[in-house]
Amino acid sequence: MKRIALGAVTGLSVWFASALAAEAQQITPTGPTLVVNPGDTSATLLLAVTLPYPSFFRVKINVTQNGTNLYSNITLVPNPGTTTYTYSRYMSFSQPAQVGTIDFQYTLIFAGNQYTNDLLVTVNATRPSSKALTVRPSAAMAVQAVDRDRRREQ
Repeated sequence: MKRIALGAVTGLSVWFASALAAEAQQITPTGPTLVVNPGDTSATLLLAVTLPYPSFFRVKINVTQNGTNLYSNITLVPNPGTTTYTYSRYMSFSQPAQVGTIDFQYTLIFAGNQYTNDLLVTVNATRPSSKALTVRPSAAMAVQAVDRDRRREQ
């Protein structure tokens, strides 16, 4: 009976510890500070990665828009020596961004498990400013105007 109880307690503690470890693994966007405009051909993705213990991991990125793949990459990150890591990836798109929604899908692959998230970025059409442009004369033009006025006074 003691063996069964000891086995049950051990099994539950291993299960509970593995559940805590799985919950501790996170990958969240701290950016992009992604400002994507129509016609952009690149962007930078910033991710905050939290691990239960320092170890190597992989980050898989797929960027799509309207069913077209703009960028794909899998990166192996060697052991960072810490449980928190900021992952940065410059991405050069296969074609310019268009008006619509771009899906940045990123996956953390750690200890045989995959944790996937999506970041949807809306690309809005840009239009010229409605404000009138103010043209200011240069300093040389202002001096010439003053000289001309002085000649008229004489």
